[in-house]
Amino acid sequence: MVDPKSITTELVQERFSDALAARCGPGKAVSVSALAEQTGIDERTINAWRRREATACLSKMLKVAAALGPGVVNDVFVLAGLGGMERLEAPDAPDSYGINADLSAALAMFGRHLADGRIDHRELAEQRPELGALYEAIGRWIAAYDQGQGDAVTPLRATGRRT
Repeated sequence: MVDPKSITTELVQERFSDALAARCGPGKAVSVSALAEQTGIDERTINAWRRREATACLSKMLKVAAALGPGVVNDVFVLAGLGGMERLEAPDAPDSYGINADLSAALAMFGRHLADGRIDHRELAEQRPELGALYEAIGRWIAAYDQGQGDAVTPLRATGRRT
């Protein structure tokens, strides 16, 4: 059991600064300028947090967590004996990993069918429903991406462009 009295502002800030520095900055997956652009927080402020020179308020910590992912808050909330945060998505947001798995299965089936050098009518009949469902799922994924929903929008490259 964690003693709530042991949680200090300084300790929270240290954990947040360390979590931020591990994920953002030179040589990291996300640049400071990219994070600043996505969150609306000044680059100098982000750098001050990374160097433990300033304390972030909760709303700004949450902006950073929304941009960098739940690991940032997990690293801080562990002080209170909490963790296991994960990114929530819109209920109808398509699952990128599921689409990837379905696409891999469809390509494997296609490869098996082409093993003899052609696709016959039975093989085509087997492929059509699978490929049709996959086509619809990819369409929903693209639509969610275009609307700024789902897991396709949040990751950033080091350049600051969305992936």
